[in-house]
Amino acid sequence: MTAAHPRYLWWNGRRTPWEEATVHVTALGWSSVAAIFEGIMAYWNDDEEELYVFRLDAHLSRFLRSQKMMRMAWDYTAEALAGAITDLLRANECRQDTYIFPLAFLGGGGGFRKISSTDPAPTEITITTRPPPRTCWGATGSTPASAPGSASPTT
Repeated sequence: MTAAHPRYLWWNGRRTPWEEATVHVTALGWSSVAAIFEGIMAYWNDDEEELYVFRLDAHLSRFLRSQKMMRMAWDYTAEALAGAITDLLRANECRQDTYIFPLAFLGGGGGFRKISSTDPAPTEITITTRPPPRTCWGATGSTPASAPGSASPTT
């Protein structure tokens, strides 16, 4: 990852160069209450030179439940999203503690639908990676001692 941003993000089923990822002005679901997200941590282990994602299955299960509660379409399984996250971490060459941010929002380019509709709404999903805020663990960026033992490797 570069200091400014990672090389790639995942958007609606494909790895996309960061600079090519744009959202139309009428697709305002991403910036409003019509969005859900998860904050997932991955921890770098210097000794094993491996990145460990903390409780990925639990995070993705909660993410998909939130989509259902918001009546968003389920276009991807937890397994597909886990694969996308693993691919993204590798493509961005993440070799440090990393924050993973999947975001689902109502898509459809500004179309309106009845609030009472029970049909799943068109949904867009992005997944981004970045270094975590260093204020969580102090200026050195050291991770909690319990994190690596509870994580699953990505490599």
